[in-house]
Amino acid sequence: MVYGKKLITKILIPWNSTELKLYLITEFERLKTNEAYQYKVEWSATRLLSKVNYVVHTDAIKNA
Repeated sequence: MVYGKKLITKILIPWNSTELKLYLITEFERLKTNEAYQYKVEWSATRLLSKVNYVVHTDAIKNA
C-alpha cells in the first residue's frame, strides 16, 4: 500500500524537489498509521459496548 503512494508521489509531482517528495511520502505513511490506530480504537469501543449490551440484555431476560 505504501509502495503505491510512493509511486503516485513520484508520478504526480516530478517537478518538485527530492525533499518535498520525501516529506509527502512520510506524511502519507504517518496519516495511514493514524488512520489505522483510529480504526483500531473505534473497533475496540464498539466491541466493548457490544459486550456490555449483551450482559444487560441477558440480565433483563433472567429477571423477567
